[in-house]
Amino acid sequence: GISVDNYVAVVEIQRGPNNFFDTQMISDLADAGITHVRIPIGHWITCDIADDEPYVCGEWTYLKRVAEWCRKYDVLVWLDLHTAPGAQNGFDNSGRTGDALWDKSMANVNRTLRVVDEIASKVAEDDALSSVTTGFGLLNEPDAGIDYWRMLNYYEDAYATIRRVLGKDVAVSA
Repeated sequence: GISVDNYVAVVEIQRGPNNFFDTQMISDLADAGITHVRIPIGHWITCDIADDEPYVCGEWTYLKRVAEWCRKYDVLVWLDLHTAPGAQNGFDNSGRTGDALWDKSMANVNRTLRVVDEIASKVAEDDALSSVTTGFGLLNEPDAGIDYWRMLNYYEDAYATIRRVLGKDVAVSA
């Protein structure tokens, strides 16, 4: 079942985006000459959540909604994978605070690659997202102590995934 904390989080996800982010904000950005928005997404957006993780599923609907607003106002989107299983930097913006353990387990790295593939596939299948997504950040702010070769191999594999699924017209950043 779902814990009380996770139930509250699901309610907040459903209630929250409508309270602080709406179509008017995208319209205002477009009117101000803003051409792109960067949207940070958690690795749990695909609902790949382990039993011992505190995340909840439910963000994809809101990402699609924002993409529709962006398409309506000709604002382009740069998606940014902001978190990874095990945390890539140990800061709150990596999904959990504490030690950066992402690179300590190939299971974490491989799971992140599956998440990138699933996100890219969902973007490719969605009219609004595919029409506005012009960039994809492979992993936000990895810790300087992450194993260099593991990080490089991840970047190469994730880059190949984005190219295979979304094509050469979507920019990719490390």
